[in-house]
Amino acid sequence: REALFDVAAHHVGDIDGDSVPDVATTAGGGILFFISRSYRRARERDLTDRQERRFRSLVESSHDVISTVEPNETVTFVSPNLESVFPSTTSSTISLSDLLTADALEVWRDAHANLNRIGKAVTCEITVPSDDGPRTLETVGTPLDAEFGSTAWIWRDVTERRELEDQLAHQAFHDPLTGLANRALLQNRIEHVLTGARRSGRSAVLLIMDLDGFKAVNDELGHATGDALLTVIAGRLTECSRAGETVARLGGDEFAILIEDRLEAAIALSERILEVAPQEVRFGDTRVYPRLSIGLAVATSDTSVEELMRHADIAMYDAKNSGRASRPSTPRPSITTVTIGWRYSPTSSTRSNSTSSNSSTSRRCACHTAKWTGSRH
Repeated sequence: REALFDVAAHHVGDIDGDSVPDVATTAGGGILFFISRSYRRARERDLTDRQERRFRSLVESSHDVISTVEPNETVTFVSPNLESVFPSTTSSTISLSDLLTADALEVWRDAHANLNRIGKAVTCEITVPSDDGPRTLETVGTPLDAEFGSTAWIWRDVTERRELEDQLAHQAFHDPLTGLANRALLQNRIEHVLTGARRSGRSAVLLIMDLDGFKAVNDELGHATGDALLTVIAGRLTECSRAGETVARLGGDEFAILIEDRLEAAIALSERILEVAPQEVRFGDTRVYPRLSIGLAVATSDTSVEELMRHADIAMYDAKNSGRASRPSTPRPSITTVTIGWRYSPTSSTRSNSTSSNSSTSRRCACHTAKWTGSRH
């Protein structure tokens, strides 16, 4: 580094105090070596260069894309890993319109306007296309140059994180076997519907139903077949329901449907279910004919979630136990209850065996002869 230094050597006695440079060192024989300010400037330049190299190394090794953007949306700097977040672009991109779709650009503009207004970091999420499908990006913007309006933006791909969060949220409010809403989500929907019904004066009806004789299916055919039957019933209930109606599995073989309509509509839905649900379900050489008991409860203006569910449950068990429509034994004026159940003639399971070695065994389960009767109050 000799070329960077201005060095002068003098005898101690020849020094003019007014012209002494910043740094002096003594050596043998009474000679002082003076290093001028150019050495300090060289050290400062060297330190700056090292800091810039370190910063650039950090930027280049980051998984996030770092960029600086001018007020006219020109990208004045972008880290080399641009394509890791924006697969369809190249490092020659010079404008946000080259990076983002029209919808995503509008989201960014809203965030940019908010950044300029509050003068602090802002965060937003945008969606960009890719060969593997839409990707979700989280971007954080911070002020960079208040005088010229430059801003810095860090772009991070959070697609997998969002998918995991959505999956966890779905698992928290949906039945893992059937994919239907679970009890927690149903209660939330009931609360929402009851609140709306109080304002609009519309009715809300809850149907609760379960499979008769389901334990026999589990015991005779195994739990795997029982789970498969529950999945079939869930599909049939969904098929019978209309858009906007919540179909839920409460647990075990118990299901529910919430509708925001009059009692007549709920009874019509029950009739559809009792026509579709009992249709034959085949598991290999085994045929199963499901049976359902259904109870309905109609909410009034002062009905709570717990009351609605309790009375629909009472109506369902009344249908199951009596096999005919009736009111609960204890009148509850605030709740209208209706039971729609099966009147059935139990028959023993039948099995036919052939002496042929390649013959199949056929079995009918869950009381294969049944008729339903429904009446309303």
